[in-house]
Amino acid sequence: MRRPTADLGRMYGLLFLLLGAIGLNAGWIASMSYAIGAHTRFDACMADAGTLWPAPDLAGTEATRRELGACLRPITQPWALIMLAGALTAFALTALLAVAGAARMRRLLRAAGRASGPAADAATARFADLCWEQGASGTRRPQIHILRPGARFTQPFTTAGAGRPVVVIPAAVACAGPDVLDAVVRHELAHVRSRDVWLAAGAWWSGWTGVLLPAVCAAPLLDPRRATAPGYGAGLLVAAVLGGLLLALRAHMLRLRELVADQAAAVPPAQPGAFAQLLRAGQRPAGRLRSLLAVHPDTATRIRALSTGTAGTDGGFLPSAVTALVSIIAVQPVYQVFLHWVGWAGPSSRPLFAVAGGLVAVLLIPVWARRYAADPRAPWWPPVLGVALGGAAGFFLPGPGLPVSPGGRALSMNWITGPLLVLALGGTAVLLVALAYGVQPDRRGQLLAATVAGMGVAAVTMPAAVQVVIEWSSGMLPPTFLRLAMFYGAALWDAEPAVAFVAVAALAVVAARSAPHPRPAPRPVFSLLVAVVVTAAAAGVLITLVRQSPDGDPVADLPLLWHRWWVSALAGVVALTVLLTRAPAGRTTTLRLAGAMTAAAAVTLAAAVAQFAARTVATGWDDDYQPWLLGQYVTVPLRLLLLMSAVVAPVALLAARPVRRRPGRWSTPLAAAVTGLVCAAVMFGAGEILTGGVADARSLAAKAQPAPSTTASTAPPTPTALSGVLTPAQARHAVDAAGAVLPGWTTNPSLTGGGDDKSACAAALVTPPTAEPDVEAARGFSATPESQPPTGAHIVVTVESYRQTPRPEAVFAPLRQEIDACGSYTEPNPESSDGRSHMRLSVREPGSTGYPAFAYGLVRTDKGARGLSAVTTVHAVIVVVGHQVVSVGTILPFIGEPPERRLAALDATAARVLAEVIHNLGG
Repeated sequence: MRRPTADLGRMYGLLFLLLGAIGLNAGWIASMSYAIGAHTRFDACMADAGTLWPAPDLAGTEATRRELGACLRPITQPWALIMLAGALTAFALTALLAVAGAARMRRLLRAAGRASGPAADAATARFADLCWEQGASGTRRPQIHILRPGARFTQPFTTAGAGRPVVVIPAAVACAGPDVLDAVVRHELAHVRSRDVWLAAGAWWSGWTGVLLPAVCAAPLLDPRRATAPGYGAGLLVAAVLGGLLLALRAHMLRLRELVADQAAAVPPAQPGAFAQLLRAGQRPAGRLRSLLAVHPDTATRIRALSTGTAGTDGGFLPSAVTALVSIIAVQPVYQVFLHWVGWAGPSSRPLFAVAGGLVAVLLIPVWARRYAADPRAPWWPPVLGVALGGAAGFFLPGPGLPVSPGGRALSMNWITGPLLVLALGGTAVLLVALAYGVQPDRRGQLLAATVAGMGVAAVTMPAAVQVVIEWSSGMLPPTFLRLAMFYGAALWDAEPAVAFVAVAALAVVAARSAPHPRPAPRPVFSLLVAVVVTAAAAGVLITLVRQSPDGDPVADLPLLWHRWWVSALAGVVALTVLLTRAPAGRTTTLRLAGAMTAAAAVTLAAAVAQFAARTVATGWDDDYQPWLLGQYVTVPLRLLLLMSAVVAPVALLAARPVRRRPGRWSTPLAAAVTGLVCAAVMFGAGEILTGGVADARSLAAKAQPAPSTTASTAPPTPTALSGVLTPAQARHAVDAAGAVLPGWTTNPSLTGGGDDKSACAAALVTPPTAEPDVEAARGFSATPESQPPTGAHIVVTVESYRQTPRPEAVFAPLRQEIDACGSYTEPNPESSDGRSHMRLSVREPGSTGYPAFAYGLVRTDKGARGLSAVTTVHAVIVVVGHQVVSVGTILPFIGEPPERRLAALDATAARVLAEVIHNLGG
């Protein structure tokens, strides 16, 4: 007995993976529409974290993440269990329908009766002979049921029995002659030998499950309260899309199963002509929709497959697109279940796309290997385009259990993310197709090596492509690629690129040993690679010595470390390009790519280790630091090389022209010169938009700093601040000094524009002193995910300078009077659910500043849907310092009432800003 063919196994895996996703989505819809009371508690937890569901902002301290997880787990863990119950229901319902269908078929066969007579006896005897011939004898022999003439069944088929499968033969086929009977029995025995009769029954009935579950999901439409639950509409749309996709995939898989069985029925000693004649007599043409959902292929397709012998080897556009689409869509609800279980405090979605990339490689590389083994001249672009478009569609469509797709949000924010992701996934697909092209599918070791290598490549490059799109759409400034590769690169563990290149090297060894005439690489190739390594290592070391900070500033020297990693990776890129474009004739594409990538990784590794050794000799060995740094010197350049290979290798493969001569005398000097120019450009900062610079290093260093102290001491200002008016440059210097205590914050000019419209209130919020300032400067700052929490806050700093010393009481008294007269008021706001913004003013304690000070607070409430309100809290402190009036205001937008700990943290930050600005007055 043999297992299902590899293509059928892939289709079964995809089908049942999609069925599980449908069940998970059904559980999600149930948890959303029938657990409405939990939504309010969920919103409260998210509001306390200062964000909106379903995209929690988990930036900040680990303590914040733990608090969010502790708040959400009692709410979301039941949701996770309901989603799992939905998946189990989908599988159980399919199995129940398959068992019930088999029992019903046995009753129908008993009612139809059995044929008797010499023809039936002869057919039964011939069936026993064919079973013995096909290895299906003894306890593994299936049963045969020859129908009586006039029975309702006119086509032969195999059904699952209580113990053994049952092959049903109509009387007309049993009496048609030995050639026809042999072909039909061989076809049915092929199903039996595949040992997938029950799997096929489950696949057939999965279509009913895919229709029933979405229909059940539509039940909440009868109750408007449940139909308006958050995420219900998106979940219902996903259920309909997945149900239709399941029907189409099920039909394609069952048609493929029939084509594979046809091949077994037409091989010698069978008579292909007789079997083809039987197909022509037994099939009728069908319409387009019916052909799409039909579980049996049409006559023309079956005869064409018999004549070409390529049934089940097609890995073109549609199978590749469907595989990529289903792989990405089906693994998303698993990630959602995990997030619900840990209370949305788990890792990012990068492991999700790493698993999806590995799944695409596992499912498609064997198919592509058979495709190109059957037809070496088959075009390469259909599977590449299929993976690119199918993967992009899976990312941009809302996944099961996810009301809003992150890809959909990225596309709505920036349309260029769509073409960008298609190109990125296309580069990964080219690598995978090239790894499969030239693999001999009958050699299991070679096929396994290609599959494992493809898994490693896809598990690194696909999450990187998705991360590029997310960061691009969110407006992340350069160097995006640097942060992606070094700080967001690892999806599962840091050693991913090293493992991927080891797998590629293993494939190169297996492919080289399987080549008809394996030959070692010529000596000039080794000379070229050595020249590239030496040039890259020397450039990195020498230019580092030239550019090193004279005062030993570690932050200023950090970009030099990044540039040395880039130099090592670019050395590998040069080697990869040369080897791919000047490949010796007669080598398969698999061997060319795997060998070139292995050599490039060796070049990168050698250059990186050489630079690490030079650095260690110069600085000495530190047991606490050097081992970690060595790991970075290995993994980061290899990751960069692998990501750039997805861009460079496709172009190099398309431009490659196999040559029959060895590299010329000028090849090595030319490669060394190109490497030296590229390395020098990187080391001198020409590519800082990608590689990063000093500003990026300072931003990361600020992010890594511990949270500053919550107390602030005010250093004395300069004498100018107390005795005279400031110059405009001095005022700007004072407000800019606030950036020193706001690590990671960005300047925001929009915060220093005009004030609010307060026509509904008699007094303005802030009335300046009676005299206009002689000099004024203002600067706004906005917190980012890289800054210290609370993320999302703003700080506005203003310095006003007067020739005449302002009296503190003249500055503060009007403010007290305005707050007393207008403690609360409203303003028109069409975006609020009641059409108004509600304001509350209050006097606050300014704290210890050492100078006359006044503080006030403003709380603005905008009512929203589902009982949620957007609350914006403003705290301001005004200090008179000699001839200067310094104002520091904080703004914290929040969903719901902001927690006191966030307000306290922001007030502490404002106190440090105030102290720094006062200290720099007149500086």
